[in-house]
Amino acid sequence: MRPILTLSVLLLVGGAAFAQPERYELGQRLKAFEKQWDKTTDEKLKKKAAEGLPKLTGLFFTGQLGEAGRTLDEARWILEGQQPSDDEKWAQSLYAVPDTRYAAGQKEMLTVTIKTFYPVKAAMPKNITVKISGSLPITVDELPIRRGIHFPDKGSDYTLYVQVLLGGETITMWGIGMSTEGRENPRLGGKDKLPKSGPVETALAIEQQLKKGSLEWATAHDRAELFHSLIQGEVAETDIPAWKMHQQLMWMSMLHAEKKDFFGPDRPGQFWLSIPTGKTTTPARLYVPKPRPFVPEGEDDKKTLVVALHGAGGSENLFFEGYGDGHIVKLCEKRGWMLLAPRSGLGLFGGPPVGDIVDELAKRYPIDPKRIYIVGHSMGAMQAIDAVQKYPGKFAGLAAFGGDGKIRKPELFADLPAFIGVGDKDFLLKNVRAMNKTLADGGAKRITYKEYEGIEHMLICREALPDAFAMFDKLNAKK
Repeated sequence: MRPILTLSVLLLVGGAAFAQPERYELGQRLKAFEKQWDKTTDEKLKKKAAEGLPKLTGLFFTGQLGEAGRTLDEARWILEGQQPSDDEKWAQSLYAVPDTRYAAGQKEMLTVTIKTFYPVKAAMPKNITVKISGSLPITVDELPIRRGIHFPDKGSDYTLYVQVLLGGETITMWGIGMSTEGRENPRLGGKDKLPKSGPVETALAIEQQLKKGSLEWATAHDRAELFHSLIQGEVAETDIPAWKMHQQLMWMSMLHAEKKDFFGPDRPGQFWLSIPTGKTTTPARLYVPKPRPFVPEGEDDKKTLVVALHGAGGSENLFFEGYGDGHIVKLCEKRGWMLLAPRSGLGLFGGPPVGDIVDELAKRYPIDPKRIYIVGHSMGAMQAIDAVQKYPGKFAGLAAFGGDGKIRKPELFADLPAFIGVGDKDFLLKNVRAMNKTLADGGAKRITYKEYEGIEHMLICREALPDAFAMFDKLNAKK
C-alpha cells in the first residue's frame, strides 16, 4: 500500500487564495506527515497511522483545525515508531504567527506570536524555551508570547525559523516562508529608504504597460491584489515568494520594452501566473520542462500537457505541494511533460474554463493537441468530467479520483480512455460506482475502474496517480 495524505480540502475556501493562520499551520503539519510517510518503510506502521485519518474531513468542516492538526501529529508519531513524552507533545503543539508575511515600505520589525495549536492534557513544561531565527532563547512562562524580530536589510524571500527546546535540547523546528523588500534600495544607494511606491503600485503600473490580454498582463493584474493582501497581513495557504514575484514583474516590463515575452518554452521551471480568458483571469501554477537539447530531423518538440483540477477548498498550489508532496510534479518532470493546475475555487457547477485556458497557453507553448490529459480529485474529478463534455475532443484521456460527475453526453465517453479510481472507504464510493455504471451503460468502452483497498477520500489521489500515468504512457506510445 502506498497511500499518503493529500492537502485535499484542507487549505482554502471559495475562490480566494488566502486562509486563516490556522489553516496555513494545518497545511504545514500535513506536509510534515507526508514527508515522514515517504521515509517510513514499515507497512504495519503505515496501516496503523492511516486508521485515524478518516475523521480529518469532519474536523476541518466543523472548524476544529487544532484537532485536525493533533490527528496529523499523532499519525506522524506512529510512523516515527515512538511516542513522545507529555513535555515533547506540549512542545510540538506550539506554532508561530508573524504579523505579516511580506514587509514592504518603512517597517523594520516583525512581530511573531507563539501560541498552542491544540491543547495538551499536561502541565506546561518548566524548562521550555523558543528561539526565533537565531534570537536569544525566550523562556515560555505563559502563552501567547510576542517578540519583535528584525527583517533582513536587503530584499529577499527567506525562511523564518522557529526552534522549540526542552532543557536546551531541540524538540522541534520549522520554517515559515517570508518576503521583504528590504530597508536598503540599491537604485537610490546605500541606506536610502524605499520610495513610497511599493510592490502594489509597481504591479499596477506594469499592468498598464503590458499588452492587455497577454499572460504577463493578467499576471501583473492579479499580483497587485496578491501583494496588497500579503502586505496587509493576510495569510496565504502556502509560502508565497512575493519578492521574487515582484522582481519578475520588473523583468516582464523590461522584456516588454524589447518586444519580448516573459512566459515561453525557453524559460523552464515552475511559475505562478494568471491566464486571461475573455473578461476573466484564472490564477494557476505551471511547470515547464526544459526544451530538448537536440530534436532529430523530422520530429518536433511538442509537449504533453496534464491539466490538474483540485478538490473543494483547494487552490492552484494543491497539486504542486500536496497530493503526496507534489507527486504529480515529479511524474511530469520524469517524463518531460508540462503540468498546469488552475484555481477552481468552489466551482461545483462548472469549474474554470479549462478549454479556453489550454488554448491561451498553447499560443506560447508547443503543446501537442493530441496529448492533453485532464486529472481531477473530488470536486476536481466532477469538473474534469464536465470539461470533457463542455470541450469535446480537447482531451486525449481522463483520470478521476474520489469523485463523480453528471454524465450528460455519454457518447463523448464512448472511445475516451479514462481511469476512475476510488478508495473502498471513500464516502463517495456509491456515487463513483453509480457513475461508472452509467458510463458503461452509455457505451464507454475504454474505462479502467479501480477500487483501492483500505483507502478513503483523503488518500486516493496519491495512491491512484501512478496508475493513471501508466495509462497516459500507453496512450502516448500509440500516438
